[in-house]
Amino acid sequence: MAARLLLTLWLVFLVGRTVWTEEDTGPSVALGKPAFQSSTYADGGAASRAVDGNGSPYWASRSCTHTKQEDNPTWWVDLGQSYVVNSVLIVNRRDCCSERLNPFNIHIGDSDQVSTNPKCGGDHQIDVAKHYAIRVSCPGMRGRFVAVRLPGPSRILELKGPRLMCATPNPSKLPPREARSGNVVDAREARLELSTQLPY
Repeated sequence: MAARLLLTLWLVFLVGRTVWTEEDTGPSVALGKPAFQSSTYADGGAASRAVDGNGSPYWASRSCTHTKQEDNPTWWVDLGQSYVVNSVLIVNRRDCCSERLNPFNIHIGDSDQVSTNPKCGGDHQIDVAKHYAIRVSCPGMRGRFVAVRLPGPSRILELKGPRLMCATPNPSKLPPREARSGNVVDAREARLELSTQLPY
């Protein structure tokens, strides 16, 4: 079963990254926003599927994006205005082919030439033998476009369910941190949640 599970309470910190293992159900700033990718697989997988609100993790439900096999495949969302994005959460498929995600890059910025936008860190890896989700910290980064790129030749990128949460275009007008259900929530933080999905 390819259940999409994310962690909000129990966190494991790995070199500036957080692994998530329990579902997070917050709203999505990216929902319904224009999404794009470098190519589209012949049997479907449009970029817009990642932001259509369909939460199913299965290819058969027509809710997953899919690029062709190509050099440096890239998926990105246009948020319409610049947001502060402090972390990006990537959720990988658990039951098949999860190693295809490694390595990946995250780009955040205001250029529609998304691969020229600043990288959040360098090449990121998820330990697919132990984890299926990873949160990459991008403190203080700001941008209208958030992209996931797989560097290198002959790669395939599939995504399911990106979500930007607690994002704001104007952090100076935000309330201070507040506690909700025992958790500290910072409205200045945007998290883009992505899960990979393969059709086979």
